[in-house]
Amino acid sequence: MAIAFPGGEKAALDISAVIADRHMPDAVIIAPVFESPTGTRVVSYSRAGDSAIWTGHYLAAESYRYAVTGDAAALQAVRSALAGIRLLADAMGTGIMARSILRAGVFYEQDVSNEEKHTCRRR
Repeated sequence: MAIAFPGGEKAALDISAVIADRHMPDAVIIAPVFESPTGTRVVSYSRAGDSAIWTGHYLAAESYRYAVTGDAAALQAVRSALAGIRLLADAMGTGIMARSILRAGVFYEQDVSNEEKHTCRRR
């Protein structure tokens, strides 16, 4: 039995592209903050503490897409998400996966650091 996706395959591919473009500034999923409620321009990022779980979900979704379609773009998305998961796994240096990572100096560093200061560890 096939599962129908509202909007069809194009809608699913569009969602995948938006996730990669707007939600993955540094190899892991993080929530974008837009210029306005209806805007598309990202002005910061937020809720970084959930990066590990959402990157895992994205990895699973793109893995399924690759398994079903064999699409090279899906394979590239899988590789990108795996690289993010590897960064999370290696970030702490303790064998415990980090909840999120971000590069020093990115334009949203202070916003995320302030929001996550209770769980943040800098290296």
